[in-house]
Amino acid sequence: VVRMLADCKEGQKPRSEDLELAMEIVRRKILVGLMDRMEESIAIFDQYFGFQPGLNFDEQWYMDCRTNKAFGGANHNTKKKKVDPESGTYKNLARRNRYDRELYSYVVHLFETRKQLERVDMSHGSGRVNGRVY
Repeated sequence: VVRMLADCKEGQKPRSEDLELAMEIVRRKILVGLMDRMEESIAIFDQYFGFQPGLNFDEQWYMDCRTNKAFGGANHNTKKKKVDPESGTYKNLARRNRYDRELYSYVVHLFETRKQLERVDMSHGSGRVNGRVY
């Protein structure tokens, strides 16, 4: 991902400057969500884009979409295979994708920051953004 965002040439290894550029692009131009935190992500997207079930569109359609698309279908991988972090393959991939891993850590940080800014409360099992439950 760092290679793509920093527009590295074919075969060029990314550098720390490329990581910094990728982080800046993500910070300024991308609204991030996390697959493993889908409820919170959807609540943030709803707030950011002003989606209000019952006002912008049918509430039942919205709930069906969330259930069938966001938590099922192509976004639901039930065949996850665990990779041994001690294996040579894992270590090689981790080393080769070091900057992507650092970018992911930064994305998680941005996600947490955005969640706090939008006051997303997930304590009730549904998205609550600025007091409104979704």
